[in-house]
Order: sequence, then C-alpha cells, then structure tokens
Amino acid sequence: MIEVAVGFVGSFLARKAEGLVQRAAGDLDAAFDRKLGELYDWIKGKITGRPAAERSLRILEKAPHDPDAQALVQGELDTALADDPSARATLAALVEELKKLRPVGVAPRNVRRGRGGRPPSGRQGRGSAAGGQHRHG
Repeated sequence: MIEVAVGFVGSFLARKAEGLVQRAAGDLDAAFDRKLGELYDWIKGKITGRPAAERSLRILEKAPHDPDAQALVQGELDTALADDPSARATLAALVEELKKLRPVGVAPRNVRRGRGGRPPSGRQGRGSAAGGQHRHG
C-alpha cells in the first residue's frame, strides 16, 4: 500500500512538472489530479518534522521518476506510520480512491517492492549490472 501511495505521489509530481495538473482543470481526470494532490499533502503532513523524511520527499520532488527516490520516501513513510493503524487505514482508503479515479493509461510510477512488500534495501541481488553483465547476488 505504501509503495503504491508513493508511486501515485511520483505520478502527481511528474504530472505537475509536465504542467498536466494545472491544465487538467477542465479534463475528465481533474478529480484524479485533485486526489493525487490530496494524497501528496497527506503524506507530506505525516512526515513533516522528521528531517530525513522531509529530505527524502525533497529528493522525490526533484526526481519523481527515480525508483530510488521513491524507495526513500516509502521507507520513511513506513516508519512514520508504523504505530498508527488509523493512519494506515486512511492511506489505504486514499489509495483505493485513486485506483477508482485513475484515468486509463495512468499508473503509479516505478512501484517496486522488496521482501515482505517493503521498499528494497538497496542491496542488489540478481539482475543486470553495468555493461550488460549478469550479476548473481
């Protein structure tokens, strides 16, 4: 749920940077963009006052397509909501509303998961390394 929420925030920030949020006022996806803004404000409110979390959000604002920037925010948000089941329920409801409002062809950006649905730890396992060589972790 946190991964999808942060993916939606990445979509919001990318759409905002591309000027789509302002232009969408008369479009069919205006409700979606408003809900994306609501989610962004909600997440920002939950992590405000936590310096590392605020820094991670600033990094995501500069690079909304970057999966590593999203993973930083995911980790910080997971920590911020760890002992708050009510906030987790609110976040889940916001994510479900966004899924219902989502225009065709719009998906959360760069959603990726580590073990147990948590953001990746930064360690690399199997996959492609630089230069196209195959890595084994």
